[in-house]
Amino acid sequence: LGGHGNHTSSAALAVEAFEAAGDARRFPEQLAYVQPWKPKRLVWNGFRFQQSDRPAKPENSVALDLGAYSPLLGESFTEIAGRSRSMHKSQGFGAGQNRGEFLNYFQHTAGDTAKVDLFDDINTAWSRIPGGDDVGKTLEDAYNRYDPENPSKLIPVLFKAYEQMSKLPGDPWVEVKKRELLDVLKSCAGLWVDALASDYSAVPGSEIRITTVVLNRSDHPFSIEKISLPFGSRDTLMNSRLAINQPIQAAFSYRLPIDLPDTQPYWLRESHELGAYGVASRDLIGRPENPPALTVKVALASPDGRLEVEAPVRFRSVDPVEGEQYRPFEVLPPVTLNLTEKVHVFTKQEEKTILVNVRSGGSNISGSLSLKVPEGWQVKPETIPFVFANKNEELAASFSVRPTRSALAGAFTVEATVGSKTVTHGMTTVRYSHIPPQTVFPQAEGKLLRIDVNGSKKAIAYIMGSGDEIPIALRQLGYNVTVLSDEDLANGSLSSYGVIIAGVRAYNTRPQLKTNQ
Repeated sequence: LGGHGNHTSSAALAVEAFEAAGDARRFPEQLAYVQPWKPKRLVWNGFRFQQSDRPAKPENSVALDLGAYSPLLGESFTEIAGRSRSMHKSQGFGAGQNRGEFLNYFQHTAGDTAKVDLFDDINTAWSRIPGGDDVGKTLEDAYNRYDPENPSKLIPVLFKAYEQMSKLPGDPWVEVKKRELLDVLKSCAGLWVDALASDYSAVPGSEIRITTVVLNRSDHPFSIEKISLPFGSRDTLMNSRLAINQPIQAAFSYRLPIDLPDTQPYWLRESHELGAYGVASRDLIGRPENPPALTVKVALASPDGRLEVEAPVRFRSVDPVEGEQYRPFEVLPPVTLNLTEKVHVFTKQEEKTILVNVRSGGSNISGSLSLKVPEGWQVKPETIPFVFANKNEELAASFSVRPTRSALAGAFTVEATVGSKTVTHGMTTVRYSHIPPQTVFPQAEGKLLRIDVNGSKKAIAYIMGSGDEIPIALRQLGYNVTVLSDEDLANGSLSSYGVIIAGVRAYNTRPQLKTNQ
């Protein structure tokens, strides 16, 4: 009933999770971090694919109008949903923004049955937290006193609520609400705290410059007490009052710790199988991305309370078309090793070249490069030295590889030795207009294959579709492959080719192919 396989699997897991929830005998190892709790009810969303669909109301269900209009947001939730779906850029999921009533029904599956609303008999107020009634009253007071023309009037009340939350017994939701309340405090004060690096990346042990900017755009009397640099390296004590809309800047030179890890996405740090990832740190599981590589903390004081703002260190640039752009600060290995081709096929005992692009992550970096191959393969030279004076310098290194009669197929790796550090990673930066650049460090490894091929020597023509590596693979087997352009399809002579291959989705992506069929 769940639709696609992954949807069906998640639906089945939801049923299992509902049954297991609240049972302290299940997964007792988790009790060191959390307490058992059980949800009130489990429901099935009898969704509608089209707004025009008018299904009958299922038995034991409640309705929710997804097309309801929010005066606060100035739009309906189906409009937001349309924009959200359209952000699935790589899947071609662009969708319209529906307006008007769009009822969905939620049918009782397990637990208590809702009668009118999904949240029937569920306490969402602060009274569900022992001692939380006073917090609820203070926040209700803040809500009633909110002045959109001067939201900073609420700051004393919000500080009071924060102090009350801090006295409550430990509860995961209290910690979430404390963080959210700090965001509200910053918004009401118009506080802007930024930590800008002099470059978007650096290698461990190198020095960068961090400029911290603090701005108070309200008349609430905040002052800076101290600025703490990453990893508790040092605090800069200050006593600077933040005048209205007058930024205060503080610049620091900071040397990165020599053992600072690369900013590899946490789910790729360990070896993994297809679709199954190993994560060593429990605290990272479920996060959408890594914690910031570096953060700066700014302690602010006021007559009503103290506030600590944590700002990720970022890099800012200005694009002539896109305007101001931010990207996370990245920690790079001393060098990165990118292979031109990762699979090399040997049809006989010929010699082939493996090309490696070596790129420096910092300045004044030297070392040597080597190729680790399975038994039975010969590599020349054994090592290739490199010296980089500046960051982002590149070297195209080439190794000659030849199989002996006893050589077996297997994996090869590229290694760079820089001082006492061994580097075995390449670097790929993923760029999409709707997200910040994402950098990953895949293993610099490939395969050496021995294949006996007695194929035709006739030339092959290839019509590239949405992009693949078939032409490369065919050339590895010794075939002569020509990739055809649209001009070739329309006017070229194809009689010299022994076979013409259409690539993946060629008929979807190459209109000229259908025209010239």
